[in-house]
Amino acid sequence: MPKKLPTEGKIGKSKLFPTSEDIKRIETLIGDDGCTHIEVARCLNVCKETLYKWRREYPAVREAMEAGLAKEHKSLRSVLISKALAGDTVCLLFALKTRHGYRETTPVEQDSRVSVQVVLPGALNAADYARIIENE
Repeated sequence: MPKKLPTEGKIGKSKLFPTSEDIKRIETLIGDDGCTHIEVARCLNVCKETLYKWRREYPAVREAMEAGLAKEHKSLRSVLISKALAGDTVCLLFALKTRHGYRETTPVEQDSRVSVQVVLPGALNAADYARIIENE
């Protein structure tokens, strides 16, 4: 539980600051339990604004949050890779798409189009047109 310090000149108000136990707990809650920031604040009996303030003002809190996220990321990634290598098709496709840039569709090549040109004769009078039709 965070310790309270009385603020100077303000009656009835208190200032919370994180203890070393709080900092360790933050890393565990995020890294091992996958808690969101709101859930971490609830577990520490502070509001989310206080947790965000701690993150801004105390480098140890920010580092604990980052370390917890990195730990969670590593765990999730290893489970994903293990399942993909074991043959789980969904995990395999997801890993290939996100880590190696695979896409489900192939781009259509513009060079493979067929080009057709139609050349129309100029305006002809009826006699010239009849002569051309008879010769062909």
